[in-house]
Amino acid sequence: MMITKKDLYEFLDYWNQEDKAEGDSKPINPYQFGGYFLSPSFHLKWYLNENDFLALTKELDVEQEIIDSGKLIFKYGDQNVEIEQYSS
Repeated sequence: MMITKKDLYEFLDYWNQEDKAEGDSKPINPYQFGGYFLSPSFHLKWYLNENDFLALTKELDVEQEIIDSGKLIFKYGDQNVEIEQYSS
């Protein structure tokens, strides 16, 4: 199953508990809290095969330099996200 921009953003909204936000505050996901307890630089990370990585980066409209590096790192809300291409 290929990850799409929509799937990724829906998961990140769920992870960040955007649906439970009240004004400027929202509860923290207990798993997210556990990650931050280990390290404030905690990242959610996915490894994608080359085809899936290229399809997602195209859909996200990222720069060619990022595509060539095989690693996409960004912040979504308060969550650090990393998506890396792996060779199969």
